[in-house]
Amino acid sequence: MSASKSGNEPVIQRKAWFAAWPIARTAMHLVFRRKLFWVLFALALLSFLFMFGAIYLLATLRQQYPQVEQFITGMLKDLDGSGTTFLNFMVAQGTVTMILLAFAGSVLAGNDHSRGGLIFYLSRRINVVHYAAGKLLAIGLIISLTTTLPALVLFIEYGLLGDTGTYFGEKYPIFFGILGYGALLSVAVGLLLFALVSWMPKPVPLVMLWGGLFVFLPILSRILTFAMRKPGMRRRD
Repeated sequence: MSASKSGNEPVIQRKAWFAAWPIARTAMHLVFRRKLFWVLFALALLSFLFMFGAIYLLATLRQQYPQVEQFITGMLKDLDGSGTTFLNFMVAQGTVTMILLAFAGSVLAGNDHSRGGLIFYLSRRINVVHYAAGKLLAIGLIISLTTTLPALVLFIEYGLLGDTGTYFGEKYPIFFGILGYGALLSVAVGLLLFALVSWMPKPVPLVMLWGGLFVFLPILSRILTFAMRKPGMRRRD
């Protein structure tokens, strides 16, 4: 009776694009099981906790010692609640995020290439585009956990601890700016990481290549910039 009833029940078929979320959820679950992820995630939150405490301290000074608060915010643009405050915070978070993604990249997609997971996914009613969308969604969510969401929390905190109506009324474009910058960062870094993982799925070469892109090249560019500023190194017309 139950068998016939279950056989007569209509089968609901979802669109293939809905498969992106289960793929992303599975990838994030694999990353969350690694202890190294939580160690690096805790390091990424140190800057957030510092900014959170600094904003709270400035709000206290604003109530008791307004001149001291104005002097500090005048000297430190990172604490004045402008767009520069949250931009610098997200840029600073980017360094730890790149290190986090270097170790998480092989877990997110590298194992699918080396252990046959890609064949399993493609055996379902999805194609490579849906698979890539799920992996990119997982990478974007991890980036948002360390950059976009903490920046939004700091923005809300700054508004609630001050003149809430005035701040949110004048600074509301910052909210959309944080979302836009976070989305741009997630898409750009996600595509780059997914391409590198597809080319080099093993963790050690991936970490070395990723570190070379985001650690060695910036250091090399600063050295060359400093060297070109010397009078003897300038090009003579």
